[in-house]
Amino acid sequence: AEKDPEDVILLLIDKAFPDAQRKAAFATELRRRQALDPQVIATLKAMPRQGHPMKWLLAGLTTMGMTGLTGDYAEDARTIIAQIPTLVAAIYRIRSGWGDPIAPRDDLGYMENFVHMLGVPGLDEAKRADLVHLMRVFEVVHLDHGGGNLSTFVGKAVASGHADMYESLVGAMAGLAGPLHGRANQECLE
Repeated sequence: AEKDPEDVILLLIDKAFPDAQRKAAFATELRRRQALDPQVIATLKAMPRQGHPMKWLLAGLTTMGMTGLTGDYAEDARTIIAQIPTLVAAIYRIRSGWGDPIAPRDDLGYMENFVHMLGVPGLDEAKRADLVHLMRVFEVVHLDHGGGNLSTFVGKAVASGHADMYESLVGAMAGLAGPLHGRANQECLE
Protein backbone atom coordinates (compact mmCIF):
# COMPACT_ATOMS: atom_id res chain seq x y z
CA ALA A 1 0.00 0.00 0.00
CA GLU A 2 2.96 2.34 0.53
CA LYS A 3 4.48 1.77 -2.92
CA ASP A 4 4.47 4.59 -5.46
CA PRO A 5 1.36 4.32 -7.64
CA GLU A 6 3.59 4.54 -10.72
CA ASP A 7 5.52 1.45 -9.52
CA VAL A 8 2.33 -0.56 -9.07
CA ILE A 9 0.90 0.55 -12.42
CA LEU A 10 4.12 -0.66 -14.06
CA LEU A 11 3.95 -3.90 -12.07
CA LEU A 12 0.54 -4.54 -13.62
CA ILE A 13 1.74 -3.60 -17.12
CA ASP A 14 5.19 -5.24 -17.10
CA LYS A 15 4.59 -7.99 -14.48
CA ALA A 16 7.58 -6.71 -12.50
CA PHE A 17 8.43 -3.66 -10.42
CA PRO A 18 10.37 -1.15 -12.50
CA ASP A 19 13.98 -0.19 -12.09
CA ALA A 20 14.78 3.53 -11.74
CA GLN A 21 15.28 4.00 -15.50
CA ARG A 22 11.95 2.39 -16.45
CA LYS A 23 10.13 4.36 -13.74
CA ALA A 24 11.63 7.66 -14.90
CA ALA A 25 10.71 6.93 -18.52
CA PHE A 26 7.14 6.06 -17.49
CA ALA A 27 6.83 9.26 -15.41
CA THR A 28 7.96 11.26 -18.46
CA GLU A 29 5.43 9.43 -20.63
CA LEU A 30 2.60 10.17 -18.17
CA ARG A 31 3.50 13.85 -18.05
CA ARG A 32 3.59 14.02 -21.86
CA ARG A 33 0.07 12.55 -22.09
CA GLN A 34 -1.70 14.08 -19.06
CA ALA A 35 -3.39 17.12 -20.63
CA LEU A 36 -6.98 16.70 -21.80
CA ASP A 37 -8.19 17.83 -25.19
CA PRO A 38 -10.04 21.18 -24.70
CA GLN A 39 -13.16 19.58 -26.21
CA VAL A 40 -13.34 17.23 -23.20
CA ILE A 41 -13.34 20.21 -20.82
CA ALA A 42 -15.97 21.99 -22.97
CA THR A 43 -18.17 18.89 -22.81
CA LEU A 44 -17.85 18.73 -19.03
CA LYS A 45 -18.69 22.41 -18.65
CA ALA A 46 -21.88 21.89 -20.69
CA MET A 47 -23.16 19.02 -18.52
CA PRO A 48 -25.97 19.40 -15.97
CA ARG A 49 -24.45 19.70 -12.50
CA GLN A 50 -27.13 17.53 -10.92
CA GLY A 51 -25.90 14.49 -12.85
CA HIS A 52 -24.18 11.82 -10.76
CA PRO A 53 -20.36 11.99 -10.92
CA MET A 54 -20.23 8.54 -12.54
CA LYS A 55 -22.37 9.80 -15.42
CA TRP A 56 -19.89 12.65 -15.79
CA LEU A 57 -17.05 10.14 -15.83
CA LEU A 58 -18.77 8.09 -18.53
CA ALA A 59 -19.33 11.22 -20.64
CA GLY A 60 -15.75 12.36 -20.10
CA LEU A 61 -14.31 8.98 -21.09
CA THR A 62 -16.56 8.84 -24.15
CA THR A 63 -15.43 12.31 -25.20
CA MET A 64 -11.79 11.34 -24.62
CA GLY A 65 -12.38 8.41 -26.96
CA MET A 66 -13.75 10.74 -29.61
CA THR A 67 -10.82 13.15 -29.37
CA GLY A 68 -7.86 10.91 -28.60
CA LEU A 69 -8.49 7.43 -29.99
CA THR A 70 -5.55 5.86 -31.80
CA GLY A 71 -7.08 2.39 -32.13
CA ASP A 72 -4.03 0.79 -30.51
CA TYR A 73 -5.15 -0.76 -27.19
CA ALA A 74 -1.79 -0.33 -25.45
CA GLU A 75 -1.32 3.22 -26.68
CA ASP A 76 -4.85 4.23 -25.69
CA ALA A 77 -4.51 2.53 -22.29
CA ARG A 78 -1.36 4.55 -21.52
CA THR A 79 -3.14 7.77 -22.47
CA ILE A 80 -6.11 6.87 -20.27
CA ILE A 81 -3.79 6.10 -17.34
CA ALA A 82 -2.17 9.51 -17.76
CA GLN A 83 -5.42 11.44 -18.23
CA ILE A 84 -7.74 9.84 -15.66
CA PRO A 85 -6.47 12.03 -12.79
CA THR A 86 -6.86 15.13 -14.97
CA LEU A 87 -10.39 14.10 -15.96
CA VAL A 88 -11.54 13.25 -12.44
CA ALA A 89 -10.08 16.46 -10.98
CA ALA A 90 -11.79 18.50 -13.73
CA ILE A 91 -15.11 16.80 -13.01
CA TYR A 92 -14.72 17.46 -9.29
CA ARG A 93 -13.91 21.17 -9.77
CA ILE A 94 -16.65 21.84 -12.32
CA ARG A 95 -19.35 19.96 -10.39
CA SER A 96 -18.30 21.64 -7.12
CA GLY A 97 -18.52 25.10 -8.68
CA TRP A 98 -14.89 25.76 -7.73
CA GLY A 99 -14.03 27.17 -11.13
CA ASP A 100 -12.13 26.02 -14.14
CA PRO A 101 -10.02 22.88 -14.09
CA ILE A 102 -6.44 23.31 -12.92
CA ALA A 103 -3.80 22.29 -15.45
CA PRO A 104 -1.50 19.39 -14.54
CA ARG A 105 2.10 20.14 -13.62
CA ASP A 106 5.17 18.42 -15.00
CA ASP A 107 7.09 18.42 -11.72
CA LEU A 108 4.70 16.34 -9.59
CA GLY A 109 4.10 12.62 -9.15
CA TYR A 110 0.90 10.90 -10.23
CA MET A 111 -1.20 11.40 -7.08
CA GLU A 112 0.60 14.60 -6.05
CA ASN A 113 -0.53 16.08 -9.35
CA PHE A 114 -4.07 14.81 -8.81
CA VAL A 115 -4.30 16.58 -5.45
CA HIS A 116 -2.84 19.72 -7.03
CA MET A 117 -5.48 19.62 -9.80
CA LEU A 118 -8.29 19.17 -7.27
CA GLY A 119 -7.36 22.55 -5.82
CA VAL A 120 -9.18 21.87 -2.56
CA PRO A 121 -9.67 25.23 -0.82
CA GLY A 122 -8.23 25.75 2.62
CA LEU A 123 -5.61 22.98 2.59
CA ASP A 124 -2.48 23.87 4.50
CA GLU A 125 0.71 21.95 3.71
CA ALA A 126 0.10 19.32 6.42
CA LYS A 127 -3.45 18.61 5.24
CA ARG A 128 -2.27 18.55 1.62
CA ALA A 129 0.41 16.00 2.54
CA ASP A 130 -2.21 13.91 4.36
CA LEU A 131 -4.53 14.02 1.33
CA VAL A 132 -1.68 13.05 -1.01
CA HIS A 133 -0.81 10.10 1.25
CA LEU A 134 -4.46 9.01 1.44
CA MET A 135 -4.90 9.21 -2.33
CA ARG A 136 -1.63 7.32 -2.98
CA VAL A 137 -2.67 4.45 -0.69
CA PHE A 138 -6.23 4.47 -2.06
CA GLU A 139 -4.91 4.30 -5.64
CA VAL A 140 -2.52 1.43 -4.95
CA VAL A 141 -5.06 -0.62 -3.01
CA HIS A 142 -7.60 -0.30 -5.84
CA LEU A 143 -5.29 -0.82 -8.83
CA ASP A 144 -5.46 -4.59 -9.23
CA HIS A 145 -9.02 -5.47 -10.15
CA GLY A 146 -8.13 -8.23 -12.58
CA GLY A 147 -10.39 -10.77 -10.96
CA GLY A 148 -14.02 -11.51 -11.54
CA ASN A 149 -15.79 -8.44 -10.23
CA LEU A 150 -18.61 -6.94 -12.28
CA SER A 151 -16.81 -3.96 -13.77
CA THR A 152 -13.74 -5.96 -14.79
CA PHE A 153 -15.94 -8.66 -16.32
CA VAL A 154 -17.98 -6.11 -18.26
CA GLY A 155 -14.88 -4.30 -19.50
CA LYS A 156 -13.34 -7.56 -20.70
CA ALA A 157 -16.61 -8.65 -22.30
CA VAL A 158 -16.94 -5.36 -24.19
CA ALA A 159 -13.29 -5.57 -25.28
CA SER A 160 -13.84 -9.13 -26.50
CA GLY A 161 -16.14 -7.70 -29.17
CA HIS A 162 -13.17 -5.59 -30.32
CA ALA A 163 -14.61 -2.37 -28.98
CA ASP A 164 -11.86 0.18 -28.46
CA MET A 165 -10.18 0.81 -25.09
CA TYR A 166 -12.36 3.83 -24.30
CA GLU A 167 -15.59 1.97 -25.06
CA SER A 168 -14.43 -0.99 -22.99
CA LEU A 169 -13.62 1.26 -20.05
CA VAL A 170 -16.95 3.09 -20.36
CA GLY A 171 -18.71 -0.29 -20.15
CA ALA A 172 -16.65 -1.23 -17.10
CA MET A 173 -17.37 2.10 -15.40
CA ALA A 174 -21.09 1.80 -16.16
CA GLY A 175 -21.01 -1.54 -14.31
CA LEU A 176 -19.07 0.08 -11.47
CA ALA A 177 -21.70 2.83 -11.18
CA GLY A 178 -24.40 0.43 -10.01
CA PRO A 179 -25.51 0.39 -6.36
CA LEU A 180 -24.56 -3.28 -5.96
CA HIS A 181 -20.97 -2.66 -7.08
CA GLY A 182 -18.91 0.54 -6.83
CA ARG A 183 -21.73 2.79 -5.75
CA ALA A 184 -22.17 0.52 -2.75
CA ASN A 185 -19.18 2.38 -1.25
CA GLN A 186 -21.05 5.67 -1.63
CA GLU A 187 -24.17 4.23 -0.04
CA CYS A 188 -22.16 2.90 2.92
CA LEU A 189 -20.71 6.37 3.49
CA GLU A 190 -24.17 7.93 3.27
